[in-house]
Order: sequence, then structure tokens, then C-alpha cells
Amino acid sequence: LERVLMVLGMPEVARFGATCSRWARAARSELVWAEFRLARFASYVYLPRSLREAAGRSSYEMCRAAVEDEARTVLSLDELCSFEWCFRFKRAAGDNWLAVDPYWCDSTPAIVRFRPGGSTAVESDAPGLLADLKIEWRWANSETGLPGSGSPCGRIRARVDGEDVPTYVASRHPRHKGFI
Repeated sequence: LERVLMVLGMPEVARFGATCSRWARAARSELVWAEFRLARFASYVYLPRSLREAAGRSSYEMCRAAVEDEARTVLSLDELCSFEWCFRFKRAAGDNWLAVDPYWCDSTPAIVRFRPGGSTAVESDAPGLLADLKIEWRWANSETGLPGSGSPCGRIRARVDGEDVPTYVASRHPRHKGFI
């Protein structure tokens, strides 16, 4: 029975598990869910800490937690500060900002690392463009506007050389589930 379930998708296995107690046992089998876990996590570019540090959890629990996490669009401070972000200004930022952005100058986009407290580190292959700018960040729900203020959410506000630029919205990539 388990081998039959292994050729089905996760939603089908979950539905068959509600058929009877025998199917329920087979549908919760580690053999079945280990295959799903391996297949699902192989396509991820990012695996949240809660899934990386899941010692002792069954493959079924891991897959269930992964499905729940995929729907999440709220970044944690740890996630914001541990990723390297390819940075480019939105066209709406205006011509003055686009003129100093490597992306809009046909160069490799700048890499921005957010730091706790609202500061950033910028790396660029195009010297003199973004590298000389001071970029501060805050969560978009900040009531004070101070660097690093607010609480984790799916939107980040940036201030470049003291001037606010349009809000950045974090979302999940449809295939590999990383934040974009």
C-alpha cells in the first residue's frame, strides 16, 4: 500500500489517509513522506531555520511545516539580515537614482546586506555608483521612521542618502520558494 501511495502527490496521499485506519497508517508512513520531503526540499534555494533544525521530526511533519512556511511572506529579522539581496531601484525612484544604480547602467546589480539596527553594506562591481550611498532600512510598519524600527513584515522601507525611496515588497518565488 505504501508503494502505491508513493506514486501519488501529497494532497492525494492526505485524502486517501482519511479513508480508513489502514490507509491512514500507510499515508503517515515515513517511507512515503521521506520521498516527498527529499523531492520538495531539493528544489528549495532557502530552507528556514525551523526546518533546518528539525531533528527528531518525522518527514510527514517536515512536509507539513514546509507547506505552511511556503505561504509565509513575513520576513524575520534573521532572514532579512542573513541573505544577500540583489538591489536595484524601481523605475519610480526617478532618473537621479537610476543614474547611480548599476542595474540601470547595464552592470551587475549591487549586493546589499541588511544589518540589525537599520544599516546596510553595499557591494558593487561598478565603483562610484551605489557604493558611495548611505542606505538605511526600516520595516514598513514603523511608526517612528528610525533605522531598523518597526516589526517584521513583508515590506521594507529604505532611505538612500536621507531620502525615502519606494517600499520594497518581499514575496516568495513560485518554484524554489525563496524570498524575492
